[in-house]
Amino acid sequence: MGAFGISNYLTGVMLILIGWKSRPLALAMLGIIPVAYIIGFFGIRINSADYAPSQAAWGGATPMLVYLVISGVGFLAGVGITLYRKKRVD
Repeated sequence: MGAFGISNYLTGVMLILIGWKSRPLALAMLGIIPVAYIIGFFGIRINSADYAPSQAAWGGATPMLVYLVISGVGFLAGVGITLYRKKRVD
């Protein structure tokens, strides 16, 4: 789990650098993040159908949903601002 946690810091720094150097790419990443997690969610559901339901108390669902909502809202806001600016210039 330590290596996975460190990769989150690496991903966070990478996204900050992308946002700093390439805003269009950062906007695309904000849209890709929720899509990737949704694909992963369904992949886990499909591949774990043969296993008994877990009785574990998974406490990470709420923070993950907050993260996905922030990513999705940020993406939609970014697309809206981009379209508004493009319309204003034309």
